[in-house]
Amino acid sequence: MNLAQMEAAKKNMVIWLSDPHELGREPRKIEYAGNFELHDMRYYFFKFKTCLLGPWLIGVSGGYESDTTLEPCGHTFSNMKKYHASTAESDCIKMIEMIRAYWMGKCRVAAIFLSENSAAKRRCNHFRLYLAAAALIFTPSHLAVSYNNALTLKLKFRNQTFFQRG
Repeated sequence: MNLAQMEAAKKNMVIWLSDPHELGREPRKIEYAGNFELHDMRYYFFKFKTCLLGPWLIGVSGGYESDTTLEPCGHTFSNMKKYHASTAESDCIKMIEMIRAYWMGKCRVAAIFLSENSAAKRRCNHFRLYLAAAALIFTPSHLAVSYNNALTLKLKFRNQTFFQRG
């Protein structure tokens, strides 16, 4: 186990839990509970408490592609369910598969839209470049606005201009 990666995963889990749409603050207590490999990526799971006398809950952080990577791929999540040592790993795998299924569904919807919309189809190559350059996850409405804004200007990524509108 890579201790630096485990600490990065723990920090990422705390940041995720602190989000106002999740727990809304740091957990009162958080402890490393294990790790596993899935889809050629390393995942770390943690048990945490929302209050000192409350039950241990489970959360997963990761999607680390190599032992030297300290940035997860975005699979940090907790369904705020109780931690059970005997089922913790399988519980985390279910959460990861749920996240993957959600985003794969979003990609299918985008692909269907692009295949049925001739104006979007003409800009498909620009759209793919934009997604690759942005490396961000948007809701569909944010993505459309952001993409159109990027088309209005030059999109620069790593000091290279990818495209310019008109």
